[in-house]
Amino acid sequence: PMVSVLAILDRYSSESSTHLSNESVQHIESLVRKNLDYAESFLQLSKADALLEANMSPCDLHAVLDAAQVQAMALAASKSIKVVTERCDEDVWVLGDSSLLERALNNLISNAIKFSHEGSQIRLSLTKHEQEARLTVEDQGSGIDKQDQVTIFERFTRLKSTAGIEGAGLGLNFVKTVAKKHLGEISLKSELKLGSTFCLHLPTLSEQELFD
Repeated sequence: PMVSVLAILDRYSSESSTHLSNESVQHIESLVRKNLDYAESFLQLSKADALLEANMSPCDLHAVLDAAQVQAMALAASKSIKVVTERCDEDVWVLGDSSLLERALNNLISNAIKFSHEGSQIRLSLTKHEQEARLTVEDQGSGIDKQDQVTIFERFTRLKSTAGIEGAGLGLNFVKTVAKKHLGEISLKSELKLGSTFCLHLPTLSEQELFD
């Protein structure tokens, strides 16, 4: 993106015009925002890669879901997407880093909204199955081809959204990294034109582990 910005400015400096057109300013703003997104993606992925168990602490997944729900409502409003949240009644605690878990869930939500149609619905859920917690993001979007599902969690893998927006290709790899660092995994179920369901599986803390 920065190379493109320099090209625009170079073209401007070689022309006789004394000011940048509104179109050029908007183009530069878009490219700078994209560059900041790339930088933030690399930073967050580096933080996830460097996470050590010694730096982890008990995390309340209900609080993680609460924070993600606020983000989801804000992002969904622009496309009139309904956000439905479901959760179990039990306390759900995991050993980890709450900021990275929130970021991972927000990445899934951002993708769900990006690939969803206006007026559709996104479902967020938190459930507990024996010693496993499951944070799920389900959308009614365009779905993902089976061939793409094989590589979707690899770094720099990009899928084109319905709006033609592409990211850095690090978001889902970040989610996978966070899941692995928390001794969990990320799963995907998707069908073209029917939508996708991403589920973050995490080992829970027992009451004894929580209060030790």
